[in-house]
Amino acid sequence: MSNVMILMSGGVDSTVLAHMAGDRLGGLLFIDYGQPAAEQERRAVYRWAAPRDVDVIELACTLSGVDDHMRTGVGADGLRMLPGRNLIFAAHAINIARARGWAEVWIGANAGDEPYPDCRPSWVSALDALSQADTGITVSAPLVGMTKAEIIERARDEGIDLAQTWSCYQPVQITEPCGRCHSCMEGRISCCDDPANHRRDPGGALDCIQCGASLPCGVCDECRAGIRCREMEE
Repeated sequence: MSNVMILMSGGVDSTVLAHMAGDRLGGLLFIDYGQPAAEQERRAVYRWAAPRDVDVIELACTLSGVDDHMRTGVGADGLRMLPGRNLIFAAHAINIARARGWAEVWIGANAGDEPYPDCRPSWVSALDALSQADTGITVSAPLVGMTKAEIIERARDEGIDLAQTWSCYQPVQITEPCGRCHSCMEGRISCCDDPANHRRDPGGALDCIQCGASLPCGVCDECRAGIRCREMEE
């Protein structure tokens, strides 16, 4: 029985959730709130949903503070916290789920999202209690106890093509993640450590085919000396 709605951004977390839901998946909610990577996220959502004939509900939503909190520069490090974002997203998902007769809303918060107040287990529990009291809809974050590395490993076990997901906050180009923002760096630890994901260009530079991150080439004098790779400086 289809009874689960998932807030879907096209990233690894929400894609794994969609796989986990299986036959219980009723639909995906994609929200365009003016984020820099809206088009890339949308494409990733449909890349997963279209071949599986899964319903995608799109919603345009105006949020205050997007420029200040999300457009901090290509490759800029640090968290990008937009106050109230997940609360607003979840409210829309709860409303739609109730209207369609679905019983649950899943969000993709994980253990590494602890710095974000609206991804913590206590926040999810509080929202779930409020939602159930108001609408009867259950809100949960099935991945909240898993690290990003564990989720990536789960994705591989499920046969998910990580190259078809999108996590970068603010891309360099329409198909090229920056490789340096917090979201890109979060996924690097697992995917970049796998030699199967390494690609070397004719000039000797090495990158990760999964996340687009530049990697130490391992052959220049600087790498051999244990200092910053010459290819990564260029």
